[in-house]
Formats: sequence, C-alpha cells, structure tokens
Amino acid sequence: MLSLTLSDLNPEDFNLDRIYPVSVDSFSEFRCQNAEDAYETLIESASALFDKFVMIRGGIEAQTEDEIEFYRWLSQLRYSDKTYSVGLIFSNMVKLYLTDIQEILLKKTEPSVQKELDLFS
Repeated sequence: MLSLTLSDLNPEDFNLDRIYPVSVDSFSEFRCQNAEDAYETLIESASALFDKFVMIRGGIEAQTEDEIEFYRWLSQLRYSDKTYSVGLIFSNMVKLYLTDIQEILLKKTEPSVQKELDLFS
C-alpha cells in the first residue's frame, strides 16, 4: 500500500495536509485482479495500514536517543464506493518522513531515517 501510494509522487509535491488517493484502477493493475476483487483487497490493505503503527527511536521530539515513540501511519482513512478508491491521510509525524520513506521504498536504500523509523512494524 505504501509503495503504491508513494511511488508515483514527486517529493516536491508532498503536501502535509493532502489526502493521498489510491484508486481501484491502479490497484487492480498492481495486484492483477479484476475491479471488484481489487476494491475489496484495496479496502483490506488500507484498513491494515490504518491499524499499523510506526516506531521512531530518537526522533524529532525525543530528548535522548533511547526514547521510543509510537505513531499511527494514518490519521484518517476514507473509502469511496462511488469512485472505488480510498484516501489516505498520513499522521503528522509520518508526514515529516514521507520523502525518506519514498526513498527507502523506491531505491531500497537505508538512509539515516532507517535508524529512527521502523517502516514495517
């Protein structure tokens, strides 16, 4: 879900207040499913991401490197049965790391944010 959402975005276009849409059209191509199954899978994947959290060790708000903070990936999730899409609104702390997250997902690199950000918890 993260790769699909962030892969086509230009880092300069990241907007901290934006709803990031994922449509069934792009998802069905990615998952090789028909539209109905893809929408169901899209909802399941978005719901799973909504339930997940990110762990930040020694992050922006930490007083020491030993402090660990937990934040939800998403602050809001929207479904649109009319357009067969979901809208993801990232939590405020995760928004600060979107560029780094995109770099990790696209280039398989391990920038310094990897120390702070457990992407797949």
